[in-house]
Amino acid sequence: MADSKKPRASEPAPEPEEREQPADALPDVSTALASVGASLPVGGFSADFQPAGLATGALALSADVTPGLTKIAPTFGDVLLAVGQGVASSQEALDRSLIDTAKELSQTKIKVVTDVIQKINDDGLPDAANTELVTEEVSLINFLSPEVHEWKSVAVSMDFEVGALDSERGVQFRQNQGSINMGGGSLWGFIGWFDMDAHSQTTSVTQQSRTEANWATGQVRMDALLAPRRTEKFTAPSQVTIGPQIFFAQGQIEHKLDNGKEIERSIPIVVSVRKADGSPNPSRPLGVECDQFGFSFVSTAPFTGSTTNADGEIRVIVTRQIPNERFSSPVKARLTVRLGAITRTTDFVL
Repeated sequence: MADSKKPRASEPAPEPEEREQPADALPDVSTALASVGASLPVGGFSADFQPAGLATGALALSADVTPGLTKIAPTFGDVLLAVGQGVASSQEALDRSLIDTAKELSQTKIKVVTDVIQKINDDGLPDAANTELVTEEVSLINFLSPEVHEWKSVAVSMDFEVGALDSERGVQFRQNQGSINMGGGSLWGFIGWFDMDAHSQTTSVTQQSRTEANWATGQVRMDALLAPRRTEKFTAPSQVTIGPQIFFAQGQIEHKLDNGKEIERSIPIVVSVRKADGSPNPSRPLGVECDQFGFSFVSTAPFTGSTTNADGEIRVIVTRQIPNERFSSPVKARLTVRLGAITRTTDFVL
């Protein structure tokens, strides 16, 4: 029976032999950590992070309004065409309305007074009971003349505004993250073990936005002038008076001298009043006025002052005083005679 040799208690236990590991069995931790740290981004972003458009500007304006202008340009011509057609249609309607109005006025008959026959009695006063009105049915177009309406002027003006805005923005970045965990230990003093955990993450984000805005505004102004309608008043009827008539007969001018100088001039005027039938109108008082000189009535036979005699006559003497030669030039004067509602005048030079 073989004896087993036991170690002495005073002798230390032999240390386990260190086994030489191969060079590629375990990675170099410091190298691995350095490689990971080099790829870690600062502040959570990778070194190659750069927003898109940073070098060219965040806002790019490349809008072009030429298509909008090209599209809107024919609008002005269309508006002019529409306005022209509207004016032409309106003028045609106005002309048709004129024709219809003229026909209606021609066919409408009204009774109008064409003459007033007023009879005056022998005293020169109107006799209302014997006044006659002459009427006639005539077409209304004789008094109302329709006027053609027309567009005097039509002015059109337009304003257009076309605009566009084109903007583009973008952001792009990439993020790499990595981690390595290593652990190890020994078992029974001669068995060693190692554990390594590696983790990496890559994030890539790209964002781009583009905005386009187009607008077009405009306004149209139109000024138009239409001639107004003018209407005519009814024609005033003529008046015929039947009654006594007054006539004048001027005599020869008489001169009065003093020491060879003219101091007075006078002219006789005979006023004759006739009835409507032409016969003398006697015993009628007359009113007489002169605008320049004095006058007097002859009362010697056959005249009876301001009242007509049997022959329906009165004689008036108009006298002008001449103080000196400076006032000897002829002067025009007017004599007015009234009989009731009848008034007649005559002009003379004295």
